Amino acid sequence: MDVAEIERKFDAPPDAVLPRLRAGAYGPAREFALHAVYFDTPGLILLRSGRGTLRRREGGHDEGWHVKLAVRPGERLEVHAPLGPLIPDELRARLADLVGTEPLIPVATLLTRRTETDVLDAAGGIVGTVFRDEVTAEAAGTVTRWAEIEVEAVGAGAAWLDEVTEEFAAAGIHVSSNVSKYAVAVAPLANAPAVAATAGSVIGDYVRLQVGAVQAYAAGVRARTDDAVHKSRVATRRLRSVLRTFAPLFGPLPGLRREVRWHAEELGAVRDAEVLQESLSAFLAEVPAADVHGPVAARILGSLAATHAEARAGLVRSMDTRRYTELRIALRNLAAAPPLTARAAADPDTLVGLVRRTSARVAQAAAAAADDPGNPAGWHDVRKLAKAARYANEAIVPWSGAPAEEAAGRWEAVTELLGTLQDTQVARERLRELAHDAARAGEPTHTYEVLLERERAAGARALAEGRDALAAALEPGLTS
Repeated sequence: MDVAEIERKFDAPPDAVLPRLRAGAYGPAREFALHAVYFDTPGLILLRSGRGTLRRREGGHDEGWHVKLAVRPGERLEVHAPLGPLIPDELRARLADLVGTEPLIPVATLLTRRTETDVLDAAGGIVGTVFRDEVTAEAAGTVTRWAEIEVEAVGAGAAWLDEVTEEFAAAGIHVSSNVSKYAVAVAPLANAPAVAATAGSVIGDYVRLQVGAVQAYAAGVRARTDDAVHKSRVATRRLRSVLRTFAPLFGPLPGLRREVRWHAEELGAVRDAEVLQESLSAFLAEVPAADVHGPVAARILGSLAATHAEARAGLVRSMDTRRYTELRIALRNLAAAPPLTARAAADPDTLVGLVRRTSARVAQAAAAAADDPGNPAGWHDVRKLAKAARYANEAIVPWSGAPAEEAAGRWEAVTELLGTLQDTQVARERLRELAHDAARAGEPTHTYEVLLERERAAGARALAEGRDALAAALEPGLTS
């Protein structure tokens, strides 16, 4: 629900007495206890933009999630959504142009004792509301207390607010310089001096980026937005990988990697079905007409569409569970305050050793795979470890710069090519199943043999190129 607000904020001296108004009479007072948690990005993008706030508030007649968007000075658009544990997708969408895929995390908690009084016209209609608030705010361990008065025009407009402002000023109550409660609460955090980077801060920033992607693409995953499943799945893979690679920096994360894996597998079932659809559709289009015998396209595409639909339905069901909600909350908490060990306080230089271990693991797996080159499982292991090396290097790019970025690029080439090899293996297994079904139905199987050969050849090319890329990535002096 969208609500336009025209309001003005005033400082409230302890002995301030509301003056009688020519602009209306005060109605009965109502008292509320409000508990609000304000959300922002780790870099306080919403605060610094001055264009919006996001809060979850309990108590009062309008409890729930609120986004406030600046329209013009003194006027804001407030968007409401029902109270719930997760940021509603529609509210996140309202802030997308400001926050992009940055994570939104709890930044400040405000406890407010509110006295609310309507201002009535001669006929008893509400023209405005006066809110007297005593606020206790906590942000980053700093507690701030203050009192303020807000006046909101309800049935009246800005001219009425101007008249009230004059009458308040005559009573010693003046317009406040504070833009919002949130701005007051986080002022100590926003003005804190910069601190030197640590191993924990470098990896923590990378973790937060992945949490932000999971948050940002959740609505698109449900709505079947192009590439949302793929991008969300990649974020979960990065999360799992970096939490494993840099485990010495983190304290206990009970069950978190397991739960991230669960969600990644739900996403993966959909994404794998999409990849299989794309690759087999492309190969089908290339098969000469003379090699097409029987209802091959209908059987293949119909079967893949059914698999994809089933996987999508399962994914959406999983996102409607309490388990998924608890995972999202755990990730939000991880982004807000990761449990770091003493080792995380070390210089970022200490990350290099952990990154190099990922390359060493790839080399070991590659040697084993080379001893049995026809076994796809060995190359699949190499690919998974190469992903860990890629993500580890990506994570330290903000600190290391070009060396890590170049290493990540080399590992990306390895993972993409060996990923193609894995995709051809999956496609061949599915084609054999479909050929078997076709044979049982009395249909020709020649076209399936043609497609199997194309997948085999594509896999062989990907393996050869992947091994070359692997050799380049493992070249002495190049691995990070």
